[in-house]
Amino acid sequence: MIAGSLERATFFPILILFFMNNYIDVKVTVWYRLHFNEYANMKGLADLIQESGLDEVIDEELGFVDSDILHETQVRLTPADNDGQPTIEVYADGKEVWNNKAV
Repeated sequence: MIAGSLERATFFPILILFFMNNYIDVKVTVWYRLHFNEYANMKGLADLIQESGLDEVIDEELGFVDSDILHETQVRLTPADNDGQPTIEVYADGKEVWNNKAV
């Protein structure tokens, strides 16, 4: 019985890897929430974002604590939303076989 369990344990990861080469990529937009502690100067952070960009506020010394992706805000993009570039790509054996690029 142990030998059979070992065979299954070895077989299933190989099977999963086989199927992982077949997939569809979909481009979306989604909100991302940055959490700050109660001492953070949020007006000062807004000013810093305007001056230097968002990456500058992701700093524990400025009160940054954690972040979340707000999955419920996810919206699929169309090629028109993406400068005519594809927003859906279908892959078989790891190679692109189709996309919805605007013509």
